[in-house]
Amino acid sequence: MNVKDVLLALRRHHPAPEWAFFEELRPATGFSEPGQALSGIDAFVMGTWESTTRLARVAYEIKVSRSDFLRELKHPEKRKPALEVSNRFYFAMPRGIAASEEVPADAGLVYITAGAEKVMIVKEAPWRDTPLPGPRFWAMILRRAAARGGAGCSVTAPAPAVE
Repeated sequence: MNVKDVLLALRRHHPAPEWAFFEELRPATGFSEPGQALSGIDAFVMGTWESTTRLARVAYEIKVSRSDFLRELKHPEKRKPALEVSNRFYFAMPRGIAASEEVPADAGLVYITAGAEKVMIVKEAPWRDTPLPGPRFWAMILRRAAARGGAGCSVTAPAPAVE
């Protein structure tokens, strides 16, 4: 199973229009500070119907090898940007890479079944009441939606001033 398979399963688990789904998302526009890497979010979803999704913001870190998962555990600072913009954070992986007991307390775990058919919640991620992300985050989301031809979404230059 590869990252594409996991992304496909997560997308199926969070269908539109109830959820807005974004792959490989940077949590801000522009560049990071010199000497600092800006970690991306492998998958980010936001509920769009308050009645059924609570407008939840969920981040996923995808792991397809045990060595990658163990590297992640050694660098918890990589999760910080995803934790700041989400209410729940999950590791998503095929069964056998990690057990729920290995997952940090601030994260949940989902297994992707063979054939990327189903997402199985193994460890529920704790709900965090995080503040809404700032304007740079939303600018990046809107830019991504417009660039991908989001229905009803476009980015155009402002009209010239009339004198």
